[in-house]
Amino acid sequence: MADWRNSVITERGRNLDAKVRAGRIKMEFTKFKFGSGQLDSYESATDLAEPRLNVGVTSIEPVETGVTEVSTTLTNANVTTGFNMREVGLFAKDPDLGEILYLVMTDPSYDFLPAKGGATVISVDFSIFIGVDDAGNTTAVLDPDGLLKLRDLTAHNNNTDAHSVLFTTDSTPDRDSDTTDSAISKLGARVKWVRSYVARKITDTLKTVDTKINEALAAYKNFKASQISDFAEAVLIAIRDKTFTTLGVTWSFTNPNAWYICFGVLFGGLIIQGGSNGGNADSNILLPIQYTKEYKVLATGTAAGQGYYTFLTAIKTNLASFKLNTYSGAGQLMAHNFDWLTIGR
Repeated sequence: MADWRNSVITERGRNLDAKVRAGRIKMEFTKFKFGSGQLDSYESATDLAEPRLNVGVTSIEPVETGVTEVSTTLTNANVTTGFNMREVGLFAKDPDLGEILYLVMTDPSYDFLPAKGGATVISVDFSIFIGVDDAGNTTAVLDPDGLLKLRDLTAHNNNTDAHSVLFTTDSTPDRDSDTTDSAISKLGARVKWVRSYVARKITDTLKTVDTKINEALAAYKNFKASQISDFAEAVLIAIRDKTFTTLGVTWSFTNPNAWYICFGVLFGGLIIQGGSNGGNADSNILLPIQYTKEYKVLATGTAAGQGYYTFLTAIKTNLASFKLNTYSGAGQLMAHNFDWLTIGR
């Protein structure tokens, strides 16, 4: 059975204590090391005789005036070869030297730590109690992989703010009237308590749902008819913003002489644009929006008076514009009014 004794603070550890007492720094413990060797003296040592396993600090707590508990969780999860635990070292951070061996303890009645993967799985809390002048000047580099300690779990279970203190402080009777065995009686009482607890939670949830439904029904009953048109408009705007815009469906008719409709990805990126123009025999038409692939042009015009007829030619300049010429029946350039339409993508 383990019997850790012969605690020795190294020379570097005593020098670090002096720096802490002088107010230069706070004590900062960084890790534990477990080893299988043993030195005659550790006062001038900078490491264990045969270090075998490093584990992080999981907590540091002042337990009484002048005494601080530094803890870790010892497991064989990372041990590939078992070893006898003869020595343990606590390391700390020195502002001038970096990480140093602060304290060593040895165990003449050492235990064997088996390798991982065997029949025995080890997970044990290990603590060292250190006398310090001011517990407030002691800190630790905590290991996030540290396991939950039994006393931490017990404290949590007994905390009335954490939960309903299941199976520890509930008010169920010690015995059931129809049983004779105390253990069975206590278990039966616990099962009844859990059943009652679950039933209460379900009932509370159903009440909450019922309340929300009643609130929704009340809001519906108070809905005014005058709000329907505004509500419908809001729905259409929401559909436009959340669905049409997302799918690339857009349009603009603000300018009747240059309008467009984009049908989006569901229609292969189809775009229709149109407008009116006139007064020039030779016109350059700038499209409201630019096509990305190709488009076709359709244009119609009217003569200035009876007996006249016109024809038009449209020449695509690029994906953003086209040129339109209007001619008289004699084939001469002549200014006329015309309408145009383009289809493309």
